[in-house]
Amino acid sequence: MQVTRSARRAAWGIGVVWVLTLIGSGVIVFGRYLGWWRQHDTDASFAALSLVLAGATIVSLFSQMLLHEPRGYIGRVSASICGAVVIAVTAALVLLPVLGR
Repeated sequence: MQVTRSARRAAWGIGVVWVLTLIGSGVIVFGRYLGWWRQHDTDASFAALSLVLAGATIVSLFSQMLLHEPRGYIGRVSASICGAVVIAVTAALVLLPVLGR
């Protein structure tokens, strides 16, 4: 099966969103473990994760629009956002022991 150029570009667009979400979530998790935030402010980490997820949503919408390929747009955006949600939820679960919940 031959992989078309647009399919390769779509995969890159999805991968970029996942990598950006992984980097943002990693900074938040490691920052919390290293004590970059005050100890009594436990909700700030979850708020920061929600901002990372919001940014991933916006980046996924724009990155897939830049492809100029209307066919499969919803599927590509869904794959980008679902992957970002999985990464953010995993980061939130990793934060739970540190936050004492």
